[in-house]
Amino acid sequence: MACKHISWLEVVEDSSGERSIVNTTRLDRIIQELPNSPNQYPRLVHFIGTKNKDQALRNVFPNNNFGRKYEKGDTNLRVDNTTINTPTPLLISDSNPFRGFTASSRAQCHVNHTHTFTWATDSASISDVIFTRLLFPFSDLICIFADDFASLESVALRISSWMSSHNPRQEMKSQLLIVVSETGPLDSLRDEDFRLMLHSNGRDPGEMFSTIKIFRLAGEYLSPLARYQRLKDRVYELTSRRYITRKEMGYDFSFIHFSAFFDSAILHTAENNTPFNFIAMSRLGRQSMADDMGHVRRFLELALGFDGPYEAIALFIASCILVDAYPRRMHYFPPRTILDFVYRDKLIAALSSNLTAGCIRFIISQIETNLIKFGDEIKSGKTSLELHIRNMKELAYFFAPYRTNTSCLFCLARPPERHLSCGHAICDICIRRNGKEVVGRQDRYLVSCSFDNGKLTADLKPKTAGVRMISIDGGGTRGVAPLAFMKMVEDSMPGCPLHEQIDYAAGSSSGGLIVLGIFYKQWKPQKGKQLFLSMAERCFQRPKSAYECVQSTLRWLISDGFYDESKLESILQEMFPGRLFDHLPDTISGTRFALTATSTGNSRWIFGNYNAGIFKSRNADYDLVRVDNVQEEVYAWEAGRATSAAPVGTYWDGGLVFPDPVKLAMFESERLWPESIPDVVISLGTGIQPKTKNDRNSLRRLWEGFMDMLDGQSHSRDTEKALERYIRGSFFRLNTMLQLPIRLDNLKDLEELSRTVHISPKSRRDTASAALALLLSNFYLSLDRSPRFELGLYYYSASIRCRTDCKAIISALTHLYPMPKKFVTESGALGELCCDDICESCYRYRKQVTIVVRHPDDYVTISVKMDNGIERKISGFPQRMSWFQKQEGLNNKFGSEDHDIPGAFQCSICDLHSLPQKRIACASDALHQKKRVRY
Repeated sequence: MACKHISWLEVVEDSSGERSIVNTTRLDRIIQELPNSPNQYPRLVHFIGTKNKDQALRNVFPNNNFGRKYEKGDTNLRVDNTTINTPTPLLISDSNPFRGFTASSRAQCHVNHTHTFTWATDSASISDVIFTRLLFPFSDLICIFADDFASLESVALRISSWMSSHNPRQEMKSQLLIVVSETGPLDSLRDEDFRLMLHSNGRDPGEMFSTIKIFRLAGEYLSPLARYQRLKDRVYELTSRRYITRKEMGYDFSFIHFSAFFDSAILHTAENNTPFNFIAMSRLGRQSMADDMGHVRRFLELALGFDGPYEAIALFIASCILVDAYPRRMHYFPPRTILDFVYRDKLIAALSSNLTAGCIRFIISQIETNLIKFGDEIKSGKTSLELHIRNMKELAYFFAPYRTNTSCLFCLARPPERHLSCGHAICDICIRRNGKEVVGRQDRYLVSCSFDNGKLTADLKPKTAGVRMISIDGGGTRGVAPLAFMKMVEDSMPGCPLHEQIDYAAGSSSGGLIVLGIFYKQWKPQKGKQLFLSMAERCFQRPKSAYECVQSTLRWLISDGFYDESKLESILQEMFPGRLFDHLPDTISGTRFALTATSTGNSRWIFGNYNAGIFKSRNADYDLVRVDNVQEEVYAWEAGRATSAAPVGTYWDGGLVFPDPVKLAMFESERLWPESIPDVVISLGTGIQPKTKNDRNSLRRLWEGFMDMLDGQSHSRDTEKALERYIRGSFFRLNTMLQLPIRLDNLKDLEELSRTVHISPKSRRDTASAALALLLSNFYLSLDRSPRFELGLYYYSASIRCRTDCKAIISALTHLYPMPKKFVTESGALGELCCDDICESCYRYRKQVTIVVRHPDDYVTISVKMDNGIERKISGFPQRMSWFQKQEGLNNKFGSEDHDIPGAFQCSICDLHSLPQKRIACASDALHQKKRVRY
């Protein structure tokens, strides 16, 4: 059904008196009709009046058929048909300044976005602000038809009222044309007289308008078209002149950017009684180098320590600003304007801690000169990322020796998260910017260092995928139980290494050592079990003689330990020789993990292989161990010794303060991926101790109470009860009942404990369920494009993808459950889950689907259902469809931090061409009600 609404903006009032502004998305519909909107640049003329205004519209733009009946509103919008195919089409908006508020309504033929005013209650102020802070800044020419007003004074009063609410620091000023008729009451009005009238009200009209002119229409003795021909020529002339001025100033927005700015301005106007700023709005929602100049300060300290020349320092900082300020799809604001508005003051503050005022002025001037030079290259067609990589290579002579674990030297905007083989550290955003996707994978990137020959292969969580996490309790030698569970889970999914199925891992005490083995060294669980048993036998040997017993007792009295710490330290050095936060050869950087520890005063600490970019901005009762000097970075064996009850420096057993590290895993996962929900939460125990009944020995009861406090089992029950319902179904607590109490240093019962895990029917059921959840969490939804609105429904074209080796995942699913499987929503089936949707060219999985909802904020859940009745959700669900739009940047027209992942693998078959859609999923009305989520 064709939409006949031409209304652009509406101000509505509901029965309670609440006022809102409605964006009818009229501009978006016009953009869809343009032949090349990304490379077309609008001019906008705004007509204000009533009867005379309407007559002018019909005759100035006769090809637009203004006499046709359309659904009009407070402010209407059209495009001049004669300019549609030109580089600068002319938009025509018109308003009735005397129209009051209307009642709200819902259209079925187009999308309406309603924004409630949170600051304004006076109707006059709302009207003035909409004109002065929303419509006028986007208009090249304002035409006021004076004959539609009661008198000259009323025109002046209206303009004065507008000036009282306009932005005095408005970046762009529109032109004002007062249109009067030859025979009307204002036919003798002169420009100077009108300006004096405006000045008499105490306002300078020059603050709001670049020019103010009086235009007299020709006499009525001419035909209508001839009478308005001069006005038509004047409109074209002034709007074209204004566009040239805007282009010189860097405000020549494409239609895509013009629409995005206007949408943002509508929301800003509804929520804030503050001026709208184009540069600030283009950067909204994107982390910037300007947010934390501490990275620039640390880079400067490094450079000064290496006697780096100021010219090279300035060139590199300018290059980092360039890649930060101009991502792909960003509008090109002049570099000097960007520097002044965003960076200059913060740069001066960052440099002032190490440099004199004269040196600061020199470096800032060099930064400005370099940015202007880079800007010329961008205008010639090069991207900021290409220029930045080139600059890094040219400056490698100076900066290749630099090493820091607290600032990413690829961007100076974030802390690093991983290390290349050369020792340089890099953040995940720069991995996506600089890396190339590995063929056959949706999550694996290969990165080469721009300073030298370092390499890195890293697995990154897809933006719309959920988080898989695992936590491992402490328990001394009973750590064989978690390893047995992990082996059973991995055996249930052949060809899919466990460490590739986990995004975050946390461990306390012996659980921390297991985390090091499985997720740091990336051992198979079977190898981890063998090495763990070998370590336990070497560390926990019982004294064989009276002399050794006395020696052990003296060791306990002197150093708080029954066992020889040097022996444990030697073993850990053999097993984990590298630094914890560093590149580890022959591994693929993937799982983020943490080992727990405690320190003086029972303070809580974690050792991790990631950084603490926002630790200081939250109220956590623990902190991450990280040092500024890379030469003092903690070794993996030191972290293992600290978490496993053998004091190192001021740190010791993390089980004392993190007996159940699942809470830590969930908290840290939310911190690292704040927008993602948990897919799978696996908590591994070390055996449930049998309770002693009716023991009257107070010391024994006290001891058992203390040990119960250290036992992760009781804490995990509390954690599970506290989980939200949609997470609780994805929580797996894997533990086994012990027949007899086992000491933390007991060696003789370890094989029996491992066998108990393997033969338990409950263990087999639980590990199979956990394996199924992990396998299905590899499938996630990715939107192909922005939604289409039709007849009151939103249609989302999307693809179900697989984040790891899709053939191995589907094969493991078939091994675990041989019966057929299909993707379903609450309203229907989407098609079979099988190898038919693996691309023969790029070997990646892609199943195209269409999701239909009544509103983008409706929740949807995609699950996999099997013939045996088992149904479990895929990654990232339940979720709103609007969340997917936000995560994939479909609403952001000014680029993303990762520059749209230029190294993403483009398949000529499954990426550049649409695949046949197997089935359409339609969300029913039940989506508006409270969701019934399947797991």
